[in-house]
Amino acid sequence: STYADLLLSFTINGINYTTTGNTAVVVGPSSLIGNFTIPSTVTNNGIDYIVTTIGASAFYYASDLTSITIPSTVTSIGSSAFRGTSSLTSITIPSSVTSIGSSVFRGPSGLTSITIPSSVTSIGSHTFRDATNLQLVEFAPNSSLTTFNNSLFSGATSLTSITIPSSVTSIRSEVFRSTTSLASITVDSTNSTYDDINGVLFNKDKTTLIQFPNDWNGTTYTIPDGVTSIDSYAFSYMTTSR
Repeated sequence: STYADLLLSFTINGINYTTTGNTAVVVGPSSLIGNFTIPSTVTNNGIDYIVTTIGASAFYYASDLTSITIPSTVTSIGSSAFRGTSSLTSITIPSSVTSIGSSVFRGPSGLTSITIPSSVTSIGSHTFRDATNLQLVEFAPNSSLTTFNNSLFSGATSLTSITIPSSVTSIRSEVFRSTTSLASITVDSTNSTYDDINGVLFNKDKTTLIQFPNDWNGTTYTIPDGVTSIDSYAFSYMTTSR
């Protein structure tokens, strides 16, 4: 094998990398302070590497990191990459990213909003769990995401509304657990699997009530005619009894 094919580790400008072939993976550290831009390429011993991945736990509990810019060469963000980044207020995910791992933004965070580009096909479980300041998650038009994984927004107590894109065909368990400010769940009208009625989530033919928003603004609710089943936990996390 050539020198470039060997697995190498090195540090440039305070960022740790490992390499595979001609690509580099960001692996840390968690001691970054302030604003940081990840480069699209790095050079070590005269060899250029394209930065394609932010590795698992790369910035785990980097509590002094306030913003980070990700280059358009990155295609995947590993599990827990930004978990517990309590001062992080700004991050832009480029349209090159196709995969976001589990628990990436889990835990205390300064993030109040985030946009998921249409290129993302998978987001792991617990990704926004306990992101207590997160108020808005937007999915870019023509989203490719197919699954809302387990506990995706669980404990995101500032999230007030969510729109499920047309591409989503599976919503797994406890996605909206303890989203105590969630007042409305809407579904893109072209979604073939899910629908909503006045902010309440149903399957497409409206025979199953899947999720009632936890901070629904009303005093009484009448289950629509035609509903034959109610999912487990559909009403379990209401913040008030009405």
